[in-house]
Parts: sequence; structure tokens; C-alpha cells
Amino acid sequence: MISRLSGISFDVTRKAPESIRDLFKGMYEVFVPRELRHALGEIYTPDWLAEHAFDTLAWQPRNELLDPTCGTGTFLLEALKRRLRASGNGISAAEALSGLYGIDLNPLAVLAAKVSVAVFLSRKFDPANAVVLPIYLADAINSATETNDGFFTHELQTEVAVMRFEIPSALARSDRLFPIFDRIRVLVTAGTDATAIMRDLGPDLSGFHFPGDVLTRIQRTIEALIDLHGRGWDGIWCAILADRFAAGAIRRVTHIAGNPPWVKWSHLPPAYAEFIKPLCQSMNVFSEDRYVGGIESDISTVITFKAIMKWLAPSGKLGFFITATVFSNESSQGFRRFEDDDGSPIAAVLGVQDFKALAPFEGVSNHPSLLVVEQGRRTEYPVLYKLWIPGPGTAPGQQFESAEEFRRSCRFKEVLARPVPGTDSGPWLKGTNEQQRVWETLFDASLESHYRARKGITTDLNGVFFVRARAERPGLVRIQNEPEIGRNREIARTELVIEDTHIFPLNTRTRIKCVCCRSGRRV
Repeated sequence: MISRLSGISFDVTRKAPESIRDLFKGMYEVFVPRELRHALGEIYTPDWLAEHAFDTLAWQPRNELLDPTCGTGTFLLEALKRRLRASGNGISAAEALSGLYGIDLNPLAVLAAKVSVAVFLSRKFDPANAVVLPIYLADAINSATETNDGFFTHELQTEVAVMRFEIPSALARSDRLFPIFDRIRVLVTAGTDATAIMRDLGPDLSGFHFPGDVLTRIQRTIEALIDLHGRGWDGIWCAILADRFAAGAIRRVTHIAGNPPWVKWSHLPPAYAEFIKPLCQSMNVFSEDRYVGGIESDISTVITFKAIMKWLAPSGKLGFFITATVFSNESSQGFRRFEDDDGSPIAAVLGVQDFKALAPFEGVSNHPSLLVVEQGRRTEYPVLYKLWIPGPGTAPGQQFESAEEFRRSCRFKEVLARPVPGTDSGPWLKGTNEQQRVWETLFDASLESHYRARKGITTDLNGVFFVRARAERPGLVRIQNEPEIGRNREIARTELVIEDTHIFPLNTRTRIKCVCCRSGRRV
């Protein structure tokens, strides 16, 4: 790591801000292995693709922007670049950052984003007027929630237990939030009791004119932080909580843009999945059948719903890069409705752009698309579906200097998308107007089908058919299945003697090498 760092010049005074925007993103991608980033669902967006998303959203420098999974800050830097260009570099750092927000759950990514923004605006800061960089270490799904009695509450999953904290909304939205929580951290680390901490904070809190019952609830939050510190957590939760409350207190914005993590539900840490499950179920994002043909919900759909419902202003627009499979699989049926749990619409799909043929994300085989929605109304079908393809002289995986070069170099085909006839949110059929008219006569999911659908290839029963085998006597083998293989773990372990004509070599991709194949199990 030291040898790699030694080759980097950190003298930013010699560089233009535009040339620095990729510095820390590049460093992050070097130091955090690609395999780990992909396991976390972190697929970082090329600058030209983020620029194209801004153009598609018709984002203007006067507009606000939130990226709830900001990573190293690609979308925030694009917004800053446009604001500086529009102002002729005649605005301060505070003005440039006004109404821009980033959230991410990865502390290394948040640090990289903050440093990138700080370097990008390095010539705009005024030492006499400190600016809090509005990039918060927080969870876009489990964010602090405002209650009807004027408080923000938040539950944190710790190794100790699920802890609940609350502070007044006025404090959460105040510029005193971070200084007060930093002071609490210092006092908690010093072993100060809750009563003494409240007394020390008296001058800071006096300007809010909180009544006694509000101060009592603040003290309970401090007592919980002291309890965590007593268990050996060294006051780290003070800084984390301040970010969580600040993120939850972000007011609704005109635009949301980003690239949420592409992670299947079953790949989440089990404890975290169980913790957020009630929150997700309350958003009406899941299908009635969660597993269909081995396909399951993607966490990006949950983040999309949460961002729209919590942070997007009426008639505001959201543009997310998500996997296009959510428009065609059964497990995303709830997502395609874009409805609240009471059936009211939360957003209308304005269009989808499909980038599968371009493969713009390095080392990713997923099916990328740009989803654009507008808050507060119902989707009107058919929806415009744009398929991008490489143009002459371009190839899949090619990168571009700008969105303009991308659009000049590539081609697209526009088709129409609508749910399978007879459904309100079934898989989308994508085709021309003429094809859509034909499909209406061929498909009607509301009628009884003349055919029986089959599930197809799946891993559910690998524990039945994948076996260990050994010779018993001529023509017979003794087999034992392996229940731990495959998704269904409730299969019983069984040992039988059967004819060897029913056993075949099983070759998986891990056992196939160049010019050789090693068979292990039988099937």
C-alpha cells in the first residue's frame, strides 16, 4: 500500500479540480478488491454514464440532488461540476453544496467521497465560514424516522442488541447537531455520567427552549451511548448517530440519482436481512411469490422505494441504475406496481434505458438499465424502453470521455414496454406498437391457460440428485444424497443401492479446466 501511495502526487494546487474527481475513486477501487466491492453490490458508475443520467433527468444547477448510495461521490461531483460551470466559478463552497446530499453505508466510500468533494472545492472554502460536507455514513433503508411528536428516532443493530435512540427534530436539522454529538463523544469517553453531560450541554441546548420531557428523552439517548461505551465501544456510536440523524433529516429534494447496490436478498447478512425485513414488508415492494424460477428480490428495489417515499419531492424525478431483470421477473411484481401499502401510487415510470449490449460496468455481467420515475402519480403504459447498442467502431465495455461522445458513438432502438396482458404488474413485454397489438391477442393472464408452465432449471433439489456413489456389486452402486447442497436444506439424507445405469458423472464449472475435467459427485 505504501509503495502504491508513493507514486501518487497529492499536491492538488497543481491540478485542475476536474482532473481530481477520479483520484480518490480510483484509489478506493485499487485498495478495495473488485471481488469484495462486487460482493457488497458496489458497482461504480463511469463519469460519462453519470453525466448521461443527469442529461436524461434534465437536472439544472438550481435543482437539489440526493444520492442515497453515493459511493465515492460520482453523482455529487457531477452536480458540483455543473453548478460551477453555470456560475462561472463565482460561488462559494457553501453555495455549491447547498441542496446536495450523499449517503452511504460503507465508511471507506464515505471518506473517499468527502475527500473528493473537499479537493474539488478546495479553492472555494472560506476558513472563516466552516462548511459541513453533506455526505453521511448512514443506511438508506434503515434511516432515522421523524415521528408525529417532533422527534427523530433510530434503531441501530449492534453486537450488543438493537438499540433505540431519539433526538428532537429541531436538533436533527440544526447546524449544532454535529458539535453537540462530538461534545457528547468526548464526555462519554471521559467517563462522565448522563446527568453531568446534560448539565455540560445546557448552554448548547438552551437556545432550543426544549421543555423538561424533551430533555429527559435526550438524556435517555445519552444513557444508551454510555451503556455502549461501558461495553467497550469507545464512543464510536456518537459520530455514527449524528450522521444517521442528519441523513434522516434531509428534506425532500427535486432529484434523486445514483446506482444502488445490486445484491440479492439471500446474499445479505442474515442478521441484517432479518432486522430490515419488517421495514421492507411495510413498503409493498415484494412480490406475492418471492421465489419464482430461482429468481428473488434485489435490494436495489427496496432502496428505490425508500428513496421515493422518504426523500423525493412531489413531481420530483429519480434516476437509478438498476438491473433490468426487475422489469421481467416475477419476484419484482410488487416493485413494478410502484404503490404504497394502501394502493396509492408513489411514482410513475417515465422511461427505461437498457445498456446490456454496451456492458458499461467493468467486470459485471448483470443487465444494467437506467430507470427514470416521477413522484406522485401512476404509471401510464406503454412505457418508452430504449435499447442502447454499440455504434460503428465501438465495442461492449468501451468507455467514453463524455456523455456527448457516448451518444455520438452509440446507437439506440426505441420500443414500448407494458405488463403481460391481463396483469397489472406482470413481466414487461417489450416491442413495437404492432407487436404489442399482436401480444394482446396471444396473451391474457386473466384467462385460464391451455398450457402448464414448468419451473425449468433450478438448484432447489440439488440435495436430492447430487450424490456420492461407491460400487456395491456388479451392476449396482450405493449412493448417498447431500442435503446441504442447494437451496432447500430440509431434504432428508438417504442411502440406497440402485442400478449403475442410473448414475452419471457430474461436471460443474469449477471442475472443468483447459483440456481436462475432474468429475467428483454423481447425479
